[in-house]
Amino acid sequence: MPGPKVLVAATGCKLNQAEADLWKAWFVQNGYELAEDARQEASVKVCLVTTCTVTGRADRSSVALIRRLHRRYPDAKIKVTGCGATRIPERMAALPGVTRIIGYEEKENLIVPLRYGKDSCDVFVISRNRAFLRVGEGCERRCSYCVVSRIRGPVRSKPKETILEELHALHSEGFGEVVLVALNLGLWGQERGESLTLLLKRIEQEERGVPRIRLTSLEPDTVSDELLGVLATSPRFCPHLHIPLQSGDDRILEQMNRPYRTKEFSRLMNKVTRMLPDACIGTDIITSTPGEDEESFARTLEFMRAMPFNHLHVFTYSARPGTPMANMSSKSVKTPRERTKLLRAEGERKSFEFRKRFQGKGREAVLLSPTRALTDNYIDVRISHTSRPVRSLVDVKITEVTPEGTIGIVK
Repeated sequence: MPGPKVLVAATGCKLNQAEADLWKAWFVQNGYELAEDARQEASVKVCLVTTCTVTGRADRSSVALIRRLHRRYPDAKIKVTGCGATRIPERMAALPGVTRIIGYEEKENLIVPLRYGKDSCDVFVISRNRAFLRVGEGCERRCSYCVVSRIRGPVRSKPKETILEELHALHSEGFGEVVLVALNLGLWGQERGESLTLLLKRIEQEERGVPRIRLTSLEPDTVSDELLGVLATSPRFCPHLHIPLQSGDDRILEQMNRPYRTKEFSRLMNKVTRMLPDACIGTDIITSTPGEDEESFARTLEFMRAMPFNHLHVFTYSARPGTPMANMSSKSVKTPRERTKLLRAEGERKSFEFRKRFQGKGREAVLLSPTRALTDNYIDVRISHTSRPVRSLVDVKITEVTPEGTIGIVK
């Protein structure tokens, strides 16, 4: 007899998405049945929500999701976990339908021991067509605007042999691409005297089948020449780097407690473009932080335009209680969202220019659906319908590039 149905939902980053998959595996191991489609919705008995708290907007999105699930499943018990549940548990607990808050330590104890493979959790719990594999947790950095590192604690890295076994399991289930995720991926292994470069070299040496590997965000000071060399010489790793800038003004970087300045960042970008000429380079930028006056923003805009970015994630500063920056005095910015809007428009222009470089060329891509593929260098391509298996790797020729999107065919 099937067990009670549970629906697992998440907001926020890829690490949250990876943890949501582990929660699905935990529920399956404990006798629950996953609710994934409309035919099952009416009988959902439990909802688990993994929340995000990186910004005020993330808090609001988490609250809205919980309210939406309660309206849809008024009789379901809603359990809330994640960063938002840890930072503002009382607010989350007061929401309608919420019966339990699962704090950070309890969450870690329940899902961290789970591993993909026949002896642990089944790969079928992953519903998306790229697998997000959690390989580490925590961050010792204390950027003055960031509350998440203060919630998630110090770096803890999954052993490399465990990661390899999970990669084999995911590959055997048809995943052509796996994304390695952690709160600060570039610090993987540091607590054991190891490094991310060492992990990637071990993956490269593996003779058994493994998927292609994409890396999530890497802090600038963790991107070494040796790491770039591994990425540049092996087709097993995607030519795609997301390296957060956060600000193009040195004074603001100092206020943010970031461990680099624009000169060092510019040198790194020169190395990346020289060693990985076809790579997509993404970045994060925060606008309207305390102290960002018109001159500071102008320097950020000028620096961003000069950098070889191809994909921008820009958002307006949101004060996080418990962080040093939240206590800084701030001159009122009349139109903070206008700064964000301007940078995003520049990002769209840079994306178009980058994608145009590959018109008429072929790239290896993972099939996200029968009509959509993602290239190794992070170009989202709309394709003619294909019967090739989703999740698999195919060769795609880019036939048309517009500001709105990219079109191609499976070769």
